[in-house]
Amino acid sequence: KAIIFDLDGVLVESKELHFNALNLALASINDKYIISQEEQDTIYEGMTTKSKLDLLTHLKGLPKELHQYVWQLKQEYSAAMFESLESDSELVDIFKTLSNDGFKIGVASNSIRDTLTNCLQSLGIWRYIDVSLSNEDVNNPKPNPEIYNKCMAMLGVTPENAIIFEDSNIGR
Repeated sequence: KAIIFDLDGVLVESKELHFNALNLALASINDKYIISQEEQDTIYEGMTTKSKLDLLTHLKGLPKELHQYVWQLKQEYSAAMFESLESDSELVDIFKTLSNDGFKIGVASNSIRDTLTNCLQSLGIWRYIDVSLSNEDVNNPKPNPEIYNKCMAMLGVTPENAIIFEDSNIGR
């Protein structure tokens, strides 16, 4: 009855975009804080930016008082990069078919609300989404299942009547 999609890595290949945006923000402070691709794949994959910053403080000594500055700069870089996304006609056709076939469609993302909404609009699928939830819409971001449980509740379905498409280990 319902299909719920993760955003990053499922609907759009944005992992590299987020990775690059964060590293640009970190490099503006000091290159020693940059996250390598191996670190991203083995340590930081699927985490929110805020969680990554907390871990960078613990692992690389990023001053906690710089978290808000880095977070805001990363959001600005990400927003600029997302503006260059083009509509995906194949994805639009899939969502149109799912909607016409009576499926309720949700998107549950660890991205912030602005990034989520802008991305869905750029991809051309916004009008087919019944519920979209960001990390700002829950108390506990993934890997906590709160976002998926809330999305199912808002769609009016039980877990037995929902399929979730998720790509990251932390999300699964």
